[in-house]
This record gives sequence, C-alpha cells and structure tokens, in this order.
Amino acid sequence: MNTAPRAPVSPCLPDGNFAGHLERLARTQGWWDRTAYLVGRESFTFADVHEGAARAAGAFAARGVGVGSRVWLALPEGISFIWAFLGALRLGAVVLPVGHLTGPGRMRAAALAAPPALAVCDEPLGLPPVAEMPASELTARQAAPVPWEKLPAQARAFECYDVDRADTPCLYAHRHSDTFVFDQATRVAVGLGPTDVCLNLSPPTTAFGLGNTVLLPLLRGSATVLHDRAAPGEDVLSSVQRHGATVLMGPPSAYDRILGEEGAGRRTPLDSLRKAVIGAEIPSYALGRRLLHRFGSRLLHVFATPETGHAVWAHRTDSLPTCSRGQVLAPYRLRVVGPDGKDTPVGTQGQLQVSGTTVGPGTARREGDEPFTQGQWTPTAYAATKDEDGSVWIHERPHRPAAVPLPVPDRLERLLAEHPAVRETTAHLTRSAREPRLRAYVSLHDTAADTERLELIRLALLTRAHRVLGPAHVPEDIVFVHDPARPADAVHLGASRRDLADAMRQTA
Repeated sequence: MNTAPRAPVSPCLPDGNFAGHLERLARTQGWWDRTAYLVGRESFTFADVHEGAARAAGAFAARGVGVGSRVWLALPEGISFIWAFLGALRLGAVVLPVGHLTGPGRMRAAALAAPPALAVCDEPLGLPPVAEMPASELTARQAAPVPWEKLPAQARAFECYDVDRADTPCLYAHRHSDTFVFDQATRVAVGLGPTDVCLNLSPPTTAFGLGNTVLLPLLRGSATVLHDRAAPGEDVLSSVQRHGATVLMGPPSAYDRILGEEGAGRRTPLDSLRKAVIGAEIPSYALGRRLLHRFGSRLLHVFATPETGHAVWAHRTDSLPTCSRGQVLAPYRLRVVGPDGKDTPVGTQGQLQVSGTTVGPGTARREGDEPFTQGQWTPTAYAATKDEDGSVWIHERPHRPAAVPLPVPDRLERLLAEHPAVRETTAHLTRSAREPRLRAYVSLHDTAADTERLELIRLALLTRAHRVLGPAHVPEDIVFVHDPARPADAVHLGASRRDLADAMRQTA
C-alpha cells in the first residue's frame, strides 16, 4: 500500500552546508538581532548563535577536525551544545550526540561502533584513546572564527546512536539536506514561524529532539527555550509561562507528568499554547483521550521512527476521540505488510514500513558503507493497521512477526476505557511459547475500591471484551494499578481466562 504519491524534494543548499545556510537565512530574513535561544534568565540572538558557532569551528579546526571527522557531543542541553553542533557542521564534520549514554560500558560500545576523532565533554569520559576537549574551549575568545566549508550534496551532517532489542548498536545517519525534508513534512502541520517560542521536552540525542531544538526552529526563525531536565527549580509549566512558549513538543510521557502537575479546573500556562506536539512515543488510548480533551484541535500527534529522523505521519484531527489514526506526511510513504511481505488487507495488523530520502536502516556497518535505503522500503519496529480510506493506525506496542494475526492492544484499551469506573488503561502484548498474550493494566476513579468491587469491575471488563472483541482479544490478566504507566505499582492481579466461564455465567 502506498498512502501518498512520491514527491520530489529539491533543497536549496548552494554550497551543501546546512550551518552556512542557517547563517545566511538569519542575515537575509531580518532575524540576526532577534532572540534565538532562551536559557534560564539569559537570551541569545541569532547573531550570538552563529558567531559562537564560528568560534567553536575555530576551536575544532585547531584540534585537527575537518570534513568527515566524527565529533561526539557529551554535553547537556544548553547554548554550548548549540555552538558545538553548528560549529562542527560548519567544518563538514559529522556530529554524534552521546549525552544520553550512561556508564562506561555503553560509552565503550558506542566508541567501537562509531569511533570519534574528538569528544566534547563537561567531564572526562575516560575512554582512551578517545581525544577529549573540554566544553570551555568552545567559548575561548582566542579561537579564530572560521567560515563554513563547501560540501557535496550528500555530505553527512549528524548521527544518532541507539541499541536495539538485541543489543545491536545502531547508527542512524542524516545529511545536511535532510532537514529540508523534515521541514517540508511538518511545515503545514506544525507551522513554525518567527513569532513562535518553542519548548522541547525530547532530548537532542535523538533526531526528533534535535530537529525540534536546533534544526527546525533555526530554519524557521523561531525562538527556542533550552529546558534543563536534570536541573532542579523551574518546572515546565513555569517555563512555559515565563518565556511565553507558543509550541510545546515532547513525548506523551512528559505530557502525562505535566497534566498531573497542572491539576484541574483552573487556568494554567498551557491554555496559551498555539500547538502541543507529541512524538517519539505512541500514547496509550486513555492518555491520548486525555490529551485531546485538554488541548483539542491544538494537539498534534506526529510519529517519527529512528529510521526516518523526524515525523512521517500525523494524526487526523477528524478522528476523535483518538489520536492514533492518521495519514502519511509527504514526501514520505508508508505501507503495512504481513509475515509474507505483502500488503495486509484493510483492518489487519502488520508491520509498518517507511520509504523516503532521509530513511536509513540504522545498522552500524563498516565505515564508508551506504547508510541510506535510497527510496526502498525499510521495516520499522512498529505495528500498524490501514483503513479503507488510506488512513493508518499506528499501534503502541512494537511489531513482532507472527504466523497468526496478533491481538491489537489499542482495541482492548479503547474498549476498557469506556467503562465508567475506569480512569485510565493500557495493554501490553507479550509472546509466550505458543501464542501471543495480552495483559491489561487499569486504574480506577475510585482509588479506595475494596476487593469485592474490584472483582465485579474485572468480571464486567472481561465479559465485554469477550462479547465485543472476541476471545483472541481477552486479556490474559487484568491488573489494577495506581498508574498504568508504572505497572510495578500493581495492587491486585486477576487471571482472566481461567475465570472467563464463571464471568459469562454470572453476567448472562
């Protein structure tokens, strides 16, 4: 299934260098003296950003960094990170953010998969023979600013490192021209502009977070709040209010925490947001419903995979009350395939595959191997289902190939959430030796319900799941918890299938 026509992309990079293009834009569009970044109580203009990047490039050049050199950034989200990132791009170096890697073991594994020419860090990494550079050198006034390097059209700009479920290192590469594709895909849906103030809650160690913090705001002339997640003090709500943020971006789990802090029935800084963008994760049905109730048409759920770098899908605003049904964002393409590699019928779950110019398989290969699929179909770790009108449902749980159709957790979540006693629910799909199994976690409005009340609710949920969805979608267990996002807090457990016959008899 091809859910969108192929669309040509012709990014305008006359000298191939995205950092140079950003500086040229800031000068020609009248942004040079406008605020680009807000960090605590400090602000930095576009001029500060690009002049600082030129000095950082000079510091890198003095260390022997040049075209094709890989530079690690082991830095927190702050202005030094921005200067280092753009400074390395000016020289044609390839940037790999590694601030999310904790522990020497993960750092050593990354060094083997993606050895750096230089690592910029606040604290020593202790990874000989990796050459290290303290972040303080980035701002050294003695470093002579250097102009940006002219690069070939397909030059690599940055990489993102991750480890898959089999502990295999994966390196996702992106080129200088890829950001234009990210921008083309999200331009209408998000609509960033010079009057926006963005606050991003996704770490810049992912392509999605990096795009929301650095690439897209600088390309569209927007200001960005650099929010230190690790620092005590100002929370997200206070930061939105103090800086006048108009666009909030982040994973659903971050929004879940914010809604918990916000409370109900009173006006908060979130009311002034123009757009609330969720991405990087698939929200549960119940959380998606809460977010839609809170933000309405201002909510935008975009789907990005490590293979693509940024958003390839956005939810349809006419699909209330869910934000898991959407459509592909051109110039990308999506399809859903079964175990035989063929397109699945309408309504049948399969593996989501993506295609586009920025798509790469993400496998750490030998240096010099082609990291992109050049328009071919690339499998993802997610399951999806297509509708008659070409819309695509993206499911919360990763896809696992199977010889038989898998139960869909989303359907169970939507059904359980309709019960008036249920506040929130999430379902997990697991694999046993012989068949896939579902487990549902449920939290109730009445947190003081006794055992008898819990049992009645459990039987009612099981019965309805069996009657509406069929036996294949009845959960193996229903676990009552305080918070479905933290199933370790479970307080009651029911073995549902063993009691299903009794439940049917009692409610017949």
